[in-house]
Amino acid sequence: MTLPTQPGSPESVLGNQEYLRIFQPVLSPGDIYEIDSSTRAIYIGPNSDLAEIRLAYYDKQSRDPTLMTLADVSVNGPFVGRLDSLLATQYQGLGQPGRILAYPVDIVDPAYERPTGPTTVPARRYNVPAQIDLICALKDLPSIPEVRADRTYRFPRVPFNNDGGMDDDGSTDLVIPIYGRRMVTIQLITPVLTEHETSFFIAALQPGQPVEPKFLGSIVTPSQSVTNTQTIVYRASDQWSSRFGDGVTADPVMPTYSYTEVNQPLAPAKGLADLLIINIRPTDQDPPPGYSLVDLFIKLSDREA
Repeated sequence: MTLPTQPGSPESVLGNQEYLRIFQPVLSPGDIYEIDSSTRAIYIGPNSDLAEIRLAYYDKQSRDPTLMTLADVSVNGPFVGRLDSLLATQYQGLGQPGRILAYPVDIVDPAYERPTGPTTVPARRYNVPAQIDLICALKDLPSIPEVRADRTYRFPRVPFNNDGGMDDDGSTDLVIPIYGRRMVTIQLITPVLTEHETSFFIAALQPGQPVEPKFLGSIVTPSQSVTNTQTIVYRASDQWSSRFGDGVTADPVMPTYSYTEVNQPLAPAKGLADLLIINIRPTDQDPPPGYSLVDLFIKLSDREA
């Protein structure tokens, strides 16, 4: 069995640094990262899209026949304590050195595509790659951060067709990893005389099967003579009867936003998700031919501030 070795691990030790860092895009849900150095603590780094990572390490007290023990590391749950990578020892029956292994608990699908009907297929889709950022402390640290840094995306000049073609509806999908994020702030900047509808979805991925995302709501931006900026805030604890409601289209021209309240067996909170999908499409009115452009500013946070 061949496992991908983290580049730069020996340099981290030889350079007498205080930590070893695994920071790179996650290529598949089966990625495994090898850690050759013994550590004093392992925690999620500031730039990680993943919120939860599993560790496997050699433990002679383990009840597993391979003498392998598992431990999870999450955004607010670091592994604190000495953890040895035993290169001169082998996992029983595996023929592999007893180094520390790390792999995602979060499901990663770099090519996720939102299921649609035959008449609502987006003309284009962009998937933001999910990054793993895992830090292994090689010395005792005075403190260990338990939240990630805020993550900012800027998407200038996102195109969408004014009139859909034969095989698509002219729209654009943006697929953004938000594993464990509690708040998302979106600013949508629309140039003069650009009419469109922006829809928002979240998806909790499942291994090996397509996932239908949850529709949060949409905003219709009418044609205006000035540049229009709208702000949309999504919180994991938001109720359906907040900004968008449950599947209600809100018109920003109106002073208030309508919503629909329904009786549900569970509390109507949006909750956490793996992916945020933003779809920008032309409205059903008669637009001119060609395409239009909008700008998006998106900030992700672990705090509902």
